[in-house]
Amino acid sequence: MINFFMPAKALVRDNDFYHIKYGRLFVTFLHITIVPLMIFTVVNFLTGKTLAAKLDLIALASFIFWTFHFKTTGKYKISVYGFVITCQFVISSQHLIAPLGLGSNLLWAPLIIISSNYLLGKKNGLRLGVICIILMIIAETLPYFFPIIKEGFKNAEILQYNIGIIIATGISAFAITNRITTEESQYQQQMDQQYKNIFEQKETNSALLNIVSHDIANPLTAIQNRIELMIKKTGANDQTGKILEQIKKMHLAIDSVRNYRAIESGKLQIILKPVDLTKTILESLESLEIKIKDKGIRIRKNFNIDESIWIKGDEVSLHLSVLNNLLTNAIKFSHPNGVIELDIKRRGERVLFSIRDHGFGIPEEIIPYLFSPTKPTTRIGSKGEKGTGLGMPIMKMFLDRFEAHINVYNAIGGGTQFDIEFLANEAQKVNDHEAA
Repeated sequence: MINFFMPAKALVRDNDFYHIKYGRLFVTFLHITIVPLMIFTVVNFLTGKTLAAKLDLIALASFIFWTFHFKTTGKYKISVYGFVITCQFVISSQHLIAPLGLGSNLLWAPLIIISSNYLLGKKNGLRLGVICIILMIIAETLPYFFPIIKEGFKNAEILQYNIGIIIATGISAFAITNRITTEESQYQQQMDQQYKNIFEQKETNSALLNIVSHDIANPLTAIQNRIELMIKKTGANDQTGKILEQIKKMHLAIDSVRNYRAIESGKLQIILKPVDLTKTILESLESLEIKIKDKGIRIRKNFNIDESIWIKGDEVSLHLSVLNNLLTNAIKFSHPNGVIELDIKRRGERVLFSIRDHGFGIPEEIIPYLFSPTKPTTRIGSKGEKGTGLGMPIMKMFLDRFEAHINVYNAIGGGTQFDIEFLANEAQKVNDHEAA
């Protein structure tokens, strides 16, 4: 029955915590309220309390409206507001026309205020509480200033209504608290199951990562041994030296992947050491030379390539997980024969590294989730290049360990710019001071 009045999943916003958690509870509250109201409406009509019965009918129509409004639109907050204000309207209007001695209607008020606070949280619950109190004060004081038509009640009827309302309030309070307990228990079970599934998935991914890393490392080691043997027999040249250097870096990258989960969980700490940012940028550009040439990209270095700029970091992860990711992305989203600009600036205790492409930019709605491993942010490059969407989250994880700050935005005139502020190495600052 409750599921029938719940909105479709497509209408539920992912960030609406109260809707997700308390939507079913809200529908339950609606039913708990409608049932006694229908009974009182019938009783009022049968006993000749026409005005009270008409007010009950108005409230009943309103409850039905908010029930179907929630189901068809999924707008949780406004539906709860409408429900609570309708409840208070019934109480206040019935209290207004009730004779002296029939004050049990007000017993519903605290129950309504507690329910609104639970359904919408402290902030909105306080607002609704204030509205409820104001309506009750109006109902209590209005007869002192204006003549109000009262319903005719005999003393026996007043007693019967008071007892009926007290019983109905007690039953409703029990039903509401029981439903709250049930929903909380079910919600906790769902959360426990989700945590268990996430943990198991992480364990599976970790095991798979280790297997893949192992399977890649073995043939790499065989290739490395053969190249080293070849160099011993025939001597080294520029190409074999570069290939061997790249294989060694791939081994280091595999080690980084193996340690990824340990670093992410904080079990393994990255030791920050002085790293020459200028040198590492040039090495990263060299390793991506083929991609750069294939797309006809021009690299504009707006810094002195002969000047060492020292930062705090880890050379391997800076090269493979940070700079390579940034440059690969810039190449991917640059137009053929485009330009990528690189810049380094010193800013006191920090060093600002900027990289800008002149491609088609990043959709604004993606930027807030660019570094999230769970949100789909991968896009096709300017020449159909594909990606996994994991490069940015991995890069962000390492930058966090470097205590570096990153900012990304669409640049004026087109393209995307990444600004990263690294910690400057202390020795660098001393040398700069002495040089000055």
